[in-house]
Amino acid sequence: TTLKTVVNAIPDMIIRIGEDKVFRSFEGNVADLYRPVSEYLGKTINQVVPSDTAQKFSNTIKKAFATGQVQFLEYSLTINDRIQYFESRMTVCSRDELMAIIRNVTKERETEQKLHRYKSQLEQQVVVHRSDLSVAESKYRDIFDHSGAPAIIIEQDHTIFRANEKFEELVGYRRDKIENLMKWPEFVHPQDREMVVRYHFARRSGSGFAPAEYECRILDKG
Repeated sequence: TTLKTVVNAIPDMIIRIGEDKVFRSFEGNVADLYRPVSEYLGKTINQVVPSDTAQKFSNTIKKAFATGQVQFLEYSLTINDRIQYFESRMTVCSRDELMAIIRNVTKERETEQKLHRYKSQLEQQVVVHRSDLSVAESKYRDIFDHSGAPAIIIEQDHTIFRANEKFEELVGYRRDKIENLMKWPEFVHPQDREMVVRYHFARRSGSGFAPAEYECRILDKG
C-alpha cells in the first residue's frame, strides 16, 4: 500500500504491456492518458491509440523484446484540442511483459518552442537591422565618395581608413595607395604636424581642446 501511494505520487505513468501489445495495468500519473484507464485494460495498442502512434509503440515494443535493452520513444497526442508531448522508456520485466515509464513533457516542449520562436524573431530582427545599416552605410559611402570637398576617415593611429575622390586629386595618390597604408600626418606640412596630432588625440580621448575646424598645409605627391 505504501509503495502504491509513492508510485501514484510520481509525475510518471507506469504501464505494463504484454508482448502481445495488450495493456495489463496502469499506475502513477494516469491523468494524462488519451482515454480513461478502463478503456485501455485488456485492449491492444491498436484498438485504443491513434494508428500512427500505435505503430511507433508496436515497433518499440518489438525492439525491446528482441534486444532486451531499454528503448526510448517520443510521441505526441491531441487531447482536448491541445497537442500533448510524451517521453517513454520501455524495459522488459518478464518473459512476455514489459514496463513503459511515460512522462508528459508538454510544458518543456512548449517552452522550447517558445524559445525557438523567440530566437527566430531575434535573428530576423538582426537581419533587418543589418539590412538597414547596410543601406544607411551605402548612402553614407556614396555621399562621402562624391563629396565636393576632400575628405578622409582616420583611425586612432592616424592610418587613413577611407579617402574620397577629391582627396585623391588634392594629394596626387590613388585611394588604393592611401587607404590602410598611409597615415594622415604624412600629408601635413612638418610645421603643422604637431598641432594636427595634438588635435587628433584630443578629439578621441575627450581631454584637451580640439576645435571643430582648423587649417593646416597639405603636401601633395609632387
